[in-house]
Amino acid sequence: MASWQFPAVLWLFAVASVSSFGIGLYAIWYSLLRERRRRVVMFGAITIAMAVWIATAAIKIASADLTVKTLWYRLEFLGHAWLPSLFVVLVLDYVAPERITRRLWAVLLAVPVATVALAFGTPQGVFIDTILVDAGNDYVALEQQLNLLFGIHTLWSVGVTVVMTATMVWAVVRRQVPRFIGIIFGIAPLIPVAVFTLRALDVYPPGGSGFDITPAAVGATILIDSAIVYRHRVFDRVHTGRSQALEIHNAGYLLVHDSGHIVDANAAAADLVGVPDREALIANDLTEYFPATLRSEGDQRLTLGDRTVFVERSTIRGIGGTSGYALLLTDITELVRVHNELRVERDSKEAVRKLLLETTSIANIAAAVCKQLIDLYGYSGAWVYAEPASGPTDRIGEPITTQTGNVQQPPAAVALDMAAAEATRTGAPVERIPEERETDTLDEASVGEGSWDGTLIAVPLAYDGIVSGALVVHETRAQASRQREVLDEFASALGLKQQVQSRREMLVADEVRELSISITDDSHLLLRLLQLADVSVSVDVIRSQQCRGTGNEREEATYLLQTEPSVAEQLVGTAPELDDISAVERLTESGTTATIRLRAATRTVGKIFKSHGGFITGFSVTPTEALLLAELPTKAPTSAVIADLRSLWPSTVLRAKRTEQAPNDHSVPVEGLTPKQLETLKVATKLGFFERPQQATGEDVASAMGVSRTACLGHLRAAEQQVFSDLFASSDWQSVPDED
Repeated sequence: MASWQFPAVLWLFAVASVSSFGIGLYAIWYSLLRERRRRVVMFGAITIAMAVWIATAAIKIASADLTVKTLWYRLEFLGHAWLPSLFVVLVLDYVAPERITRRLWAVLLAVPVATVALAFGTPQGVFIDTILVDAGNDYVALEQQLNLLFGIHTLWSVGVTVVMTATMVWAVVRRQVPRFIGIIFGIAPLIPVAVFTLRALDVYPPGGSGFDITPAAVGATILIDSAIVYRHRVFDRVHTGRSQALEIHNAGYLLVHDSGHIVDANAAAADLVGVPDREALIANDLTEYFPATLRSEGDQRLTLGDRTVFVERSTIRGIGGTSGYALLLTDITELVRVHNELRVERDSKEAVRKLLLETTSIANIAAAVCKQLIDLYGYSGAWVYAEPASGPTDRIGEPITTQTGNVQQPPAAVALDMAAAEATRTGAPVERIPEERETDTLDEASVGEGSWDGTLIAVPLAYDGIVSGALVVHETRAQASRQREVLDEFASALGLKQQVQSRREMLVADEVRELSISITDDSHLLLRLLQLADVSVSVDVIRSQQCRGTGNEREEATYLLQTEPSVAEQLVGTAPELDDISAVERLTESGTTATIRLRAATRTVGKIFKSHGGFITGFSVTPTEALLLAELPTKAPTSAVIADLRSLWPSTVLRAKRTEQAPNDHSVPVEGLTPKQLETLKVATKLGFFERPQQATGEDVASAMGVSRTACLGHLRAAEQQVFSDLFASSDWQSVPDED
């Protein structure tokens, strides 16, 4: 039967055991209910293992029988065998977490498992070799005899503890971890190691025999750990939450010691600096990544690569007189870009305002604009073109003004002409890089030295939907980030000035004007139809007629569309999906063309022109644009026509206009035709009534016109008679000699 003893040293073991269990249970509770971090879990596992070790050691001391003492001594290995491995993981989690791999875990877990197996699976004398010794005052103590296996175990335990302690201390010296962390997990574990060393050297207890108080010395470590955990809130959720918030924050964060070494950083700071991760910043000098001026007091702005960063500096006073500062790095690159754009826009608007106030003619304002674009905004060349009164649409004529800066090989006139003509014709900005044949070489010596390294940008002179020319600039690759809003502002001002001048000229002009009108959004029914049908080709509108509603019915329009047979089939199938279209039918079809008629509750463009005394001469629609050609009578107000069109179709733009008609030596007299005869003749021609073989019959033309066959053929015969009579009656006939 086992006998028991209760020496005074048991109180020390009891206090240490209870303290270890308390701290361990708190760590487990914290990791389960608040934050499951590896270092918290490791700390809890270490304290629980210590508690098991101290408790079993206390029972071993209380027993006076060798067999019972040896049993509880074996049970001590269930606690302290795990401590070196857990301590390795805890230290690495602070200094080098990337080194904690599955392979390392396997090795660290294999060592304590093997130790416990040796402690319980080997007979007396192999690994465990114990004897009873006199501890004084009629107490007996258990002594472990040193053998090979136990010596290896001792070297492993003590060696790992010393190496990891040195690692933690070195991390503190390098300011990689805070000082109080080094005290907890670096210096504190040395207390039980020191006590064990004194016992092994027979320094304590005197004479080399007595109770082994190494487990109780662990209690001192636990007390130190407990005090610092509480004092510095190692497990405080606010503390760790703040760290996590800084880690995921978009702004960069740096904690810097007074010596200039980086103590802590987040991922955003690493990204701003251009290093792979935050670990690459820690323990390095701040001046390796930032200017030396950053260490001075106050907030400041600096440039890191292609980024602009605003740095806020806050001084921090630490425990024990230590101090440093925190840096908050905010990427303001986009903010600076927007600010610069607004500044450029403000300056350009002010410049435009001054130009409009100070200059009177289009030539003067064009010259001033070109000079500002070169002197203030760095463009290499600037040209202003006015819309021609007549001529081919692919050429625009000589520029109003020309300004060239530092460019060795300027673009040839043909390149400038083509860019300006395209911008004027389409009403949209154009960018093009001229080919080599489109550049003028100043002399043979400069060939190859000033090769074309830029782009021509042509911006239409558009104001209130009317295009009256183009502004062309030469932009080099180094100027690729220039603000295009500047060009738009100047072009709009030039467009306004050009319109004022054009209106003055039109007051004394007698020529009929031909207009090219573009509608580019889905405010027009036909555009919506082509977009919905996913049509990619152009569709000709050969007739559009406004029909008044009767009673409560809405005003409707009839359109006659001609296109490819497959496209006509798509349109017929898609039209019922639009609520505004009330009817659609296929009229004629040949091998290459088909004609359909649709009726819809909408307004026609032709009615707007008719209200101003004009008429449409051409009408085609694509999925992105409705393009109309129209003629207006003498002195009809173009701006009023555009305003009326834009009230129904907001995207209406005047793309081109001519103030005199192109000469036609073979004109056909149609002045004597009635509007009905002229429209019937036009529709019949479009449908192929006069083609051979005939593509449309009189019935087809009548159906397209919405009249009877008899009335349709009557209009056609009357129109033919009138046209031929006027044609031959007005011709000058000469007698042709009879060759016979």
